[in-house]
Order: sequence, then C-alpha cells, then structure tokens
Amino acid sequence: MYQLMVIARGTEGADSLVSKVEKHFKELSIAAPKLERLGKKTLAYPIAKQTEAEYLLYTLEADGATINQLNGRLRLEQELVLRFLITNYDPNKVTKAPVVSPVASPEAKVEEKARPKVTVTTKIRETKKETEEPKATKVKAPAAKAKGKVKK
Repeated sequence: MYQLMVIARGTEGADSLVSKVEKHFKELSIAAPKLERLGKKTLAYPIAKQTEAEYLLYTLEADGATINQLNGRLRLEQELVLRFLITNYDPNKVTKAPVVSPVASPEAKVEEKARPKVTVTTKIRETKKETEEPKATKVKAPAAKAKGKVKK
C-alpha cells in the first residue's frame, strides 16, 4: 500500500490534475485509489513563482513496478504538479497525534501553583593559574655581533 502526496498549482489546476492522475491510475490498472483533498495552503517558499498550492493525498494499492511507472508519468506532468512524493503506507502503524486544546483548564492552573519553587546556586572554582602569582622570567640580551665577520 502506498500514499501519493501531490502539490498542484491552484484550485483549477488541481481539478484538471485529478482527472489526469485518475487516467494514469486506470491505464496502470491501479484499483480504487482513495483521494483526500487537504485544501489550499501557503507554501513555505515559492515554487515556480507560486506561493499557494492545492494539496492532494491518494492512498492506493499497487506493486513496485507499477509505482515506478506512475513515478515516471508524474515527472512529465510539470505544468500542473509542483511537487509529488510516493511513500510506503501501512495503516496499522499510523497513530494520530493527541489533540491538545490551547485553553488550559482551571485544574491545571491549580497544579502549577502547587509546585515548589527551586533555586539553584553554583560555586565558582578558582584555578591554579588565577591564584598563583606570575613568575619572573629571564630575558636574554641579544648576542653582540662578531667583529670582522659581516656578510654582505
């Protein structure tokens, strides 16, 4: 089982794309694909000078060779398809994310107030280099030039 996600150019482009994709399904003998229209969404970045696109999600069952043929045919649909992705899909492994309401209940506020406040203090360690005084170092004076041996 596979899922095909298609990003189509606008709503009118999506309608004609749906008919073309279903035609490809019939030619490749892919039986009963399920279409889910996810709606028009704003793209994160412009694709082919488009900032909004229609998202379509197909769930279909086919073998690997048929999926490769479908992949090749969708690559040729550059006029209507901005992007597409075919993935393996196992409905038994799909889990839905829990729905979290943005408004917190009054009970949750009570629990937050009941928490004890914790403060953390840290000690600063002194290193040996900071505690030791700098040592005096000897500086060698430059050696005097030997007389008569001057290179030109």
